[in-house]
Amino acid sequence: MAFDNIIGQEKCVKFLTDAWKKDRLAHAILISGPSGSGKEFLALEMAKLLNCPEEESGACGSCSSCRRISSLEHPNVQFVYPLPGGKSRSDSKNKPADPLYGLSEEVLESIQIELTKKAENPYHRIEIPKAKFIRIDSIRHLRENAYLKSAEPGKKVIILSMAEMMNDEAANSFLKLLEEPPSDTFIFLTTSKPNSLIPTIRSRCQEIKLKGLTDEQVAEKLVSFGKPAEEAKSIAKIVEGDISKALKLSKEGEIEERSAIADELVAAIRSGLASDIVSMNRKLMELSLEGKEKLADIFQIALRLILGGGVTDVSRITGTRIAAQFDKAIDLVGRNIYIPMIFSALVFESRMLLKLNGNEGERR
Repeated sequence: MAFDNIIGQEKCVKFLTDAWKKDRLAHAILISGPSGSGKEFLALEMAKLLNCPEEESGACGSCSSCRRISSLEHPNVQFVYPLPGGKSRSDSKNKPADPLYGLSEEVLESIQIELTKKAENPYHRIEIPKAKFIRIDSIRHLRENAYLKSAEPGKKVIILSMAEMMNDEAANSFLKLLEEPPSDTFIFLTTSKPNSLIPTIRSRCQEIKLKGLTDEQVAEKLVSFGKPAEEAKSIAKIVEGDISKALKLSKEGEIEERSAIADELVAAIRSGLASDIVSMNRKLMELSLEGKEKLADIFQIALRLILGGGVTDVSRITGTRIAAQFDKAIDLVGRNIYIPMIFSALVFESRMLLKLNGNEGERR
């Protein structure tokens, strides 16, 4: 049955399915919640519910309609996500907007790979290189199709993933769709940053707030995918309820590599030696070329090592202050601040706090 594999969101699932049974389901729903909490998964399961011909009480999850929605191939379901910049043809009077027009073969291949991963695992987070915005061509293409007659029985469903990434032009165009919604169409927006949406869009949607997953729920899901229990617990402690990140880290060698570098980072903080700091800065600079998220993961693991066993007798107050310094460092990484400056400041502040705490960071 549909919804069976959604983790930890029973109240939200019940609220939406009860509204559907009573024919009171809002036509525009904003699904908000922390990263990796299952927002897109929930929207896809609702699409099954609105199109499944087999069950009066709920979507069966196994019919042709449900299977095609799972594989992102159902003609009634439009799935929109951020894309890299490309040549625009939306200004042409003779040709419809095409969000994929002008993208390179390499980018098109990466899009297909990401969609395949999403179809295989609805918790997968689509990550396309250089995809910074939901583009205006995507919204114009969406609107052109939204008012066409459905190709099959059922309801038309629009899923706008990472809605906060609409640029201003795209957001204003999408607002027109919300102001004049097509009949028999349900719109689901997903976001981890609802406050980043323009107020006029947010006010026209019913908001459903998902809660973050617990470490236990994440670990249990990883075990169901074949991960050993201890490794699953280690990953769950790092990702802070983000099942999408947990699945990514569970790939062979990913968590081990990050943990090893985090150990070195903590050792550099402990020693405070200029040679260790210079060496670590060089390594972090190299890693930054692989993406900001990897650096953020390493900082998170290092923080847990300091607070959870890598350093002795850190008081609650000192731990809170050190965590604030790491959070600041992670934020600065995301803003492209010079990495050596970030890490050098982190070492200085952390060592000062540890000294005030009455220990030099000795291991147990």
